[in-house]
Amino acid sequence: MKKAVLFVFAVLVGVWLAYISMMVGIIPQPEFLALTKPDKFSELGDSLAAIDGLFTAIAILLGLVAILLQGRELQASTEAQTEQAMALKEQMQQQETSNRLNAYTARLQYLIADNERLERQAANVKGQIDNFGPYDKGTPREEDLTKLWDILKATQERRKRQNLEVSEIDAKIKKLLA
Repeated sequence: MKKAVLFVFAVLVGVWLAYISMMVGIIPQPEFLALTKPDKFSELGDSLAAIDGLFTAIAILLGLVAILLQGRELQASTEAQTEQAMALKEQMQQQETSNRLNAYTARLQYLIADNERLERQAANVKGQIDNFGPYDKGTPREEDLTKLWDILKATQERRKRQNLEVSEIDAKIKKLLA
């Protein structure tokens, strides 16, 4: 469409230049036109008035064509921006999912490492309890043994809570990946 507009513009400029050339006498006039050559510049201007009216109408028509072309380009640009916005929104959702997955994975790694540490601690405390030997009630050794049992119970409770959280995180990760 742009090529057509440029072609029409070039043709009109050519016609205008040819008309002026005929009126000045550079190009011989065809016999069927029978135009009189102007003797003064004012007569040349008057003779160009008729062609100027034609050119004005064509210029208005070309202006309307340009407006239509710009409207189409604007609509195409708007559609492209809408598609780009949709793609960006989808990319943001994927990034959010990826961030959430990374956070769950990091928390899961921490819980697994801490659970292993607690398991070693529980085994160490259990070994201390097993190596404790006989004691008399009411002695400082009984207090030490009671503290060790409390530590072992707390360690086992924490491991249970962490294992439950690991199961919950694992379910959330599977849901995100599905």
